[in-house]
Amino acid sequence: MTIKPKSPDYILFFAVMGLLGLGIVMVYSSSAVSASVNFDDSYYFLKRQLIWASLGLFAMFLTMNIDYHTWRPLAKPILIATIVLLILVLIPGLGKVVNGARRWLGFGSIFLQPSEIAKLGVVIFYADSLVRHQEKLTSFVKGLAPQLAILLLVFGLILKEPDLG
Repeated sequence: MTIKPKSPDYILFFAVMGLLGLGIVMVYSSSAVSASVNFDDSYYFLKRQLIWASLGLFAMFLTMNIDYHTWRPLAKPILIATIVLLILVLIPGLGKVVNGARRWLGFGSIFLQPSEIAKLGVVIFYADSLVRHQEKLTSFVKGLAPQLAILLLVFGLILKEPDLG
């Protein structure tokens, strides 16, 4: 793991913090009544959101110190793992149905949503792939079509999950 000595992009950092804060306020304002009725605690969803936001911030602080070049060798394995997980979700018995949608893989009490991993996996893969194949991008057939085929495969697997909420 390579640690970069540069300071963070503060504009991006504060934009993320602003969006996080706004999201937390929106979660509370849209769920307080429901939480009060269903859980007898109007702060129920706010507390859960704060826990996940804290975990996300911790992960962000860890990963923001990793040089992005470190991710390049992992681009293809992450994409392949993402596609495999998206296929596993569709297999009855492996994919868990929650609220009418088969989007989850369950391992005991831990649930994983592969479509969320796909977001990161696709971005890492395309960042690497587009840099590696810059000279081919001038040709649709040799450059863009293979890239689009991979993207359509991932999107197609996600669309097989019935609920896109």
